[in-house]
Amino acid sequence: MTAYKDEKRGTWFANFRYKDWRGVPQRKSKRGFRTRREAEAWELDFKKRMSKAASMEFGFACDLYLQDTEPRVRETTLEQKRYYIESTLKPYFQGLLVGDIDAKAIIDWENYLLECRTSKGKPYSATYLNTLCSQLSAIMNHLVRFYGLERNPVQIAGKVGSKERREMGV
Repeated sequence: MTAYKDEKRGTWFANFRYKDWRGVPQRKSKRGFRTRREAEAWELDFKKRMSKAASMEFGFACDLYLQDTEPRVRETTLEQKRYYIESTLKPYFQGLLVGDIDAKAIIDWENYLLECRTSKGKPYSATYLNTLCSQLSAIMNHLVRFYGLERNPVQIAGKVGSKERREMGV
């Protein structure tokens, strides 16, 4: 661990190097810890969160997912995935790192979707909400399996909506 005492301020700070998801060395520093143990714990937590997939932007992670799944799915399925990602997922999570998307962020997103309305003013259907949550979960599962993300936050938060479809006209 790399925690140091700042004699001038009487506090501790963490100063270390790590490699981001591309393998590029980065340097990180944070000051103002009361104890050495706090500084070391923050460093350990940071390194865990920024391992591989956690340090990439969500939009880039979506692009990787589409690129990796393209040869394995039909063209129509790929177009559907691309639509869900471009219309709903990317705009909401734009600019966030994958490691910053936790269960609370997922719940906030689901609550946002529950408030959204169609062009006719109706709320999104339960099956559509479930489809969007499933797509986000699929992306996160892909990052867990192939890019070193620690866990899928959608599984922790749970999904909204329903898999069951209503009858037309009911």
